[in-house]
Amino acid sequence: MINIQTLVFCIFSYAAVMFLIAFFVDKKVTQNPQSKIVNNSFVYCLSLAVYCTSWTFYGSVGKASNSGLLFLTIYLGSTLMVLFWGILLKRLVKIKEGLHVTSIVDFVSARYDKSVSIGVVGALVVVLATIPYLALQFKALISTFMTIVKVDGSISLVDMKFYVAIGFALIMSVFTILFGIRKLDPTERHPGMIFVLAVECLFKLFVFIVVGIFSCYVINDGYFSVLDQLTEVVSKDYSFMGKNSGSVTTWITYMILSASAIIFLPRQFHVAVIENSNTEHIENTIWGFPLYLFLINLFVIPVSIVGLSLGGVGGADRFVLTIPFTHGYVNLTLLTFLGGFAAASGMIMISTMTVTTIITNHLYLPLISKVESGTFLTRTILPFRWLTATCLIVLAVIYVFVAGEDVALVSMGMVSFAGALQFAPIIIGALFWRKANKNGALVGIALGALVWFYTLYLPAFIKSGYFGSDLLKNGLLGISMLKPESLFGLEGIDPLSHAVFWSMFFNVGSFLGISLLSTRGVSEDQIANDFAEAFNDEDLIEIEDENIKTNIDMKKKKRILRSILNRYYDKEKAEEIFLKVLRKVGVDNKDRIGIVKLFELSQEFEKRLTGVIGAAMAHRAVVQAGLLTKREKDELYNYYSESLAEYRISPKELHTRISFYKEKEEIMNNQFKELESLISIRTQELQTKNSQLYESLKRIEEMQDQLVSQEKMASLGLLASGIAHEIKNPLNFINNGAELINKSIDTILNDEGTSLVEKKEFQNILFSSDLIKKHGIRVDKIISKMQTLSESSSDYESTNVKYFYEAICKREVEKLKNLYDLDLEVKWDLSDVGELLISHSAIGQVLSIVIDNALYELSLSKKEKEILFRCYIEKGFVVLEVSDNGMGIPYEILKDVFEPFVTTKQSEIGSGLGLCIANDIMRSHVGDILIDSKVGEYTIVKVRLPNN
Repeated sequence: MINIQTLVFCIFSYAAVMFLIAFFVDKKVTQNPQSKIVNNSFVYCLSLAVYCTSWTFYGSVGKASNSGLLFLTIYLGSTLMVLFWGILLKRLVKIKEGLHVTSIVDFVSARYDKSVSIGVVGALVVVLATIPYLALQFKALISTFMTIVKVDGSISLVDMKFYVAIGFALIMSVFTILFGIRKLDPTERHPGMIFVLAVECLFKLFVFIVVGIFSCYVINDGYFSVLDQLTEVVSKDYSFMGKNSGSVTTWITYMILSASAIIFLPRQFHVAVIENSNTEHIENTIWGFPLYLFLINLFVIPVSIVGLSLGGVGGADRFVLTIPFTHGYVNLTLLTFLGGFAAASGMIMISTMTVTTIITNHLYLPLISKVESGTFLTRTILPFRWLTATCLIVLAVIYVFVAGEDVALVSMGMVSFAGALQFAPIIIGALFWRKANKNGALVGIALGALVWFYTLYLPAFIKSGYFGSDLLKNGLLGISMLKPESLFGLEGIDPLSHAVFWSMFFNVGSFLGISLLSTRGVSEDQIANDFAEAFNDEDLIEIEDENIKTNIDMKKKKRILRSILNRYYDKEKAEEIFLKVLRKVGVDNKDRIGIVKLFELSQEFEKRLTGVIGAAMAHRAVVQAGLLTKREKDELYNYYSESLAEYRISPKELHTRISFYKEKEEIMNNQFKELESLISIRTQELQTKNSQLYESLKRIEEMQDQLVSQEKMASLGLLASGIAHEIKNPLNFINNGAELINKSIDTILNDEGTSLVEKKEFQNILFSSDLIKKHGIRVDKIISKMQTLSESSSDYESTNVKYFYEAICKREVEKLKNLYDLDLEVKWDLSDVGELLISHSAIGQVLSIVIDNALYELSLSKKEKEILFRCYIEKGFVVLEVSDNGMGIPYEILKDVFEPFVTTKQSEIGSGLGLCIANDIMRSHVGDILIDSKVGEYTIVKVRLPNN
């Protein structure tokens, strides 16, 4: 057993690390909102794995142990749904960006005429569906904590369990408030929380795989060896493909529910849609998320078999933890517990935050808006959310104790999945069916949710013993046809499939039937068109009608806008949003505007307000504030009526023509796509040919450049050879003559017979002779460098570049560090880059020049001297890099450093020809030299040879 203090310390340490990560990320994103630390597809994809909660971490093994392969349906269904995200999710995200919706309930409310009633019903469904799911997480945390902790005999297990539950509730309440409910505008993304979710999802995947490897390769002989034990640990009447795996109906039900849950669970909708910053991230998620699901389920069956071999299916939900625990691996047990804590805490945080927003916008605000004295309460939205989050978590803990110990984790989760399914018909209809309307959506979700509650939710409480079982046995009011688990006499299927069938029957049937039979209003018609055309990326051309009167005073309208904002924000924030809205519409500097601009202002303001109070309440707030008066509404109506009359066309005919042109547009788009496809094929063929042609031309140009460089080098070599021959012989006479003069003068100066006046004159002659000798030696060095150009470059041979480079560097450093009197630290980073055909003498000369320059600069530096030699392949080149921390090269010299006689050295030390010669040599090798330097800090020289 593990000491309770140790376990608590681990929990708080983990929470502290997550806190610091979230704090760091929030700070980074505040400094740079476009920071790639969060705005990338990897983090987005990982955060979506919050779908894998303690249900997956613990419950999948439990389900596999009890029902065989049925657990896979929870991931197969979601994987199939992800394949359609390129259409479905992108459209949802685009609508979110346009309307500033804050949650799944806000989405359906906004689509169906911004209906407050739909918002209320949707909020109630979300609350009822989320509490069992939250309870599932707390049940996993409490049970695993109690399994491994060492309990003092002075406290009973019941009391201990209660205190543990309260402790987890407090931790999760604080963590959720800190990172999920700090800001008032929920459409603002929560980068800290999302990054923490991504880290937690990566961590729980790592831990589960470690436990799987431990189960298969540490305490057993391998993955397939464990699978071979299946027949030994499973009795004849039970197998993974046997009756406990469920009927075909159960499999289909699980698949449907998991496909729905991956996007329609409130938390999944929030992470996938609300927190999405770029629709391009969805493309990588389509393959990345299924890969995550595959990896986290890879060891489920082996772990289940190992757990069953320890003795029966009792406590199967805890096999992941009990396997390392029973084998005495304390550290692995602690790691596994923290992995389960990560799986549960991530879901609790994001779900609580999401549901809190929904409750506030769709239950609390509509309620206080009906109270005349409740206006001041709108300033308490943030504290109310904190209180709501705490209450939700407490209710989830209570549900754990009400449901009892016998309820499996997966069973609790499926109740929530069935609740989330009630949103699927009205959301899919919102996106793809223009005729879907408010009445159908309201009745559909209300009836579906009622049937779900009656056939699945209520029986769970009855079976827990908190209510009499008469309802289950005899039906409502004693009517057998109204039995919750065999409604209308439907028997022979499991309770979950039964509840899903009847709830969808009433939900979809009512939604379709009432939508077809009832009519929509003008505003709902417009919203339906906006939703259905969410992928229309064409920019609307704004037409300014010069005949519109600018007779609306902006002062009064500004007062109304400010008064609405001041209900929900402090003065500074309200003013900031106010100015953003005016600038967006283009009326920030106008005193009077026309009716069309006023309507645009109203629409934009409503969208902004949606971010804090939801679409339905934002619409109600704008209407009640009287931003558009009755006279202005009439004027707007008259304007559009007159515009229509100018075209002398009836509304019916206009509608017909619009439909006709839309059909034509669709036909043209299809033809355009066909043509685009054909052009793409032809273009691809041309690109292939062009690419081949380009490569051929490039090779020809390289060969031509090499020939020119070789001819130049040959000509320069001949010139240098001639100069050397013509100058060196006379120069030797000059140098030797100067040496003889010096010796003669030394003899005369040492003669005692020489007078002081004579000695002084001879000393002057000796000084001049020394100058002649000194500059003669300098000219000799210049001639020697020029002679290198005349050396034969025909000594090309296949050479191991790494060893050649290392030998040259060691030789030059050893020779030059004594010359420059250097205490030098030499570092190496040499990769084996293979062999190249090079001229030893030429490349050796280049490296000698580069190293000499580096050591000279180091000799002038007063700090600790370092030189680094690197060898590697980069972008098709073998790179021989020499970097030092010397004095660096000033920019005015660096830009001309390859020109003749440009140098940083003193005239008596350097001629300025070294790099010029080296550059010509490299060009003859179809290579080059790159130099990067900063004065007083470093110089990096890259000698690059083509890797072919």
